[in-house]
Amino acid sequence: MDRSRGRPDDRHPRVGQTGGQPASRTAWEDPDLDAAAGGFFSGTLTTIQGAWVRPRETWWPAFQLEAGRALTRGLSARSEPPGLLAEIEELYLSARAS
Repeated sequence: MDRSRGRPDDRHPRVGQTGGQPASRTAWEDPDLDAAAGGFFSGTLTTIQGAWVRPRETWWPAFQLEAGRALTRGLSARSEPPGLLAEIEELYLSARAS
């Protein structure tokens, strides 16, 4: 075991003080770390808590790639939003079914 890494609660001051964004919730709630970051953690915690995280299902990466391509094409062509949304929804349904 690499003891230099330590437990997350031990690491978060080092990560935060070196400009990193710690993953540990204790870091986000640490008043000293928050003050050193200019209130970044307390100012964004509510948003992070409500954020939607990308699915981990096997179908997701291919869907994300294809939907991104469809979105890029649609925006470049100035496609109407309802048609572009329908295309992306079809890609989504197809990806979920496979």
